[in-house]
This record gives sequence, structure tokens and C-alpha cells, in this order.
Amino acid sequence: MSAPLVIKLKQGDDLPVLTVVLRDGNKLPIDITGAAVKFLMKLENSTSLKIDSTGVTIDDSTGGQVTYPWSTGDLDTDGSYLAEFEITFGSGKILTCPSDEEIDVIIRRELG
Repeated sequence: MSAPLVIKLKQGDDLPVLTVVLRDGNKLPIDITGAAVKFLMKLENSTSLKIDSTGVTIDDSTGGQVTYPWSTGDLDTDGSYLAEFEITFGSGKILTCPSDEEIDVIIRRELG
């Protein structure tokens, strides 16, 4: 992820899925071969996680591309959220992406 990522969705939707390339501090894709990846999301200014999921699919391990398909309930509450991916490598070491900011997820209230 090279630029701040802002995702805008409607309350109750579950598409489109979230697909990103995880990048290091030099903006190069991270090789996540053999790693486990989690997706974390919380309401801005909250201390509780709304999402703490291991349901991330690794699409391209050497290119760092991952997909998180939204689950039922993930997008049921409108508001501004912060999100990130947590990589746990085979060595047990952990790296959070993006490392210099979060992903902004805006869930807009549905009309009907």
C-alpha cells in the first residue's frame, strides 16, 4: 500500500472485497510466503476491535497481495473506522501494514 488507502462502503454491504498489496517502508511488496495474515478494524477513537479476523486470503505470496472478504456483521454499523493487516512470519516475528498510517474505512448509513 503506497498511498493512504480510503475505502468507502454502504452499511450492510459486503462487496467489493478488500484487495491490497502489503508493502514495506520502501514501498516494495513484502514477501509473505509461509506467513499468516490477519485483518484488524476498529471504530475511530475506540479501543475495541470490530474485526479481528484470520479470514485473509493470500493471493500472491511473493508479491504481497492479500484479500479480505467482508463477513456478515463487518459493515453493519455506519461510522469512520481504522484498519490494518498484521503479518506473522514463520519465525514468529510480526509486522503491521501499513506501518506509517492506517487504512481509513468509511461506512455510510444506508438509506432504506
